[in-house]
Amino acid sequence: MSSTYNQQPKRKQRGQAGKSKNSATVAAGSAAVVVAGSDGKVVTQSEIAARVFGDGVGANCWDVVGDLSGASGLPCERGCVQRLLLSGPDKVNKTYFTHQKSNLCLSCVPVGDTVVCTVTGLASELPGMFERLTPREREILVLVADGHDTDEIAESLAVQPSTIRTHVENMRNRLGVRTRAALVARAFRLGVIT
Repeated sequence: MSSTYNQQPKRKQRGQAGKSKNSATVAAGSAAVVVAGSDGKVVTQSEIAARVFGDGVGANCWDVVGDLSGASGLPCERGCVQRLLLSGPDKVNKTYFTHQKSNLCLSCVPVGDTVVCTVTGLASELPGMFERLTPREREILVLVADGHDTDEIAESLAVQPSTIRTHVENMRNRLGVRTRAALVARAFRLGVIT
């Protein structure tokens, strides 16, 4: 998985209320990432974020993400970055909202003295993708995402390691990814596991 972050993306035209005039949204399986410093100012953003929100570098995060034109249900408000940083490193703010008829998830996570805000398209936008997984495969996927290796998962589920490898291979094939890491990344991006 490769993400490109821009320090200085091209500035998008903004309307009177600071709303982006861009009609782009975040597709299922992709993510728009905005990183805000302890002062609440955006320090960097992904290319997808630049397309969706416009150039936010140097602006208040709550103005960049919270002013997404046509979005409903966003919790962004003045000082939200600082409040999240003060709440501690284990606090994650997750909000589901809609934009241009797409179901999205905003996750804001404190990391050191920054907050990483990620807007992802939800799995419901890709009908059937994760419904193809069996309950056992979903259980194994969560354990893989938690960092357990094949032997640990096999031991905890009282099966052979080869059984776990087979389940992982089947999930990779069904979801069209090549590696375990890509499998977990896709599941996180789609909001299937948190």
